[in-house]
Amino acid sequence: MRRILTEALAKERHYYTKQLCSLGVYSPSAAKNMTISDLKKEYHSFSTKQSVICENPLKCAHVT
Repeated sequence: MRRILTEALAKERHYYTKQLCSLGVYSPSAAKNMTISDLKKEYHSFSTKQSVICENPLKCAHVT
């Protein structure tokens, strides 16, 4: 059970780190020092801002 939980947390950390890095918000080394809770908060904060900015599809053709 412990191994499963450890793997799940590692996958979650990897996902949020990858997303924040792809948004250009954090580098992998900076994200490494953050907790998973912090990564989640930052991701949701920036992804919400990105969706508000890109409500007009003509201005954000790069966003799918």
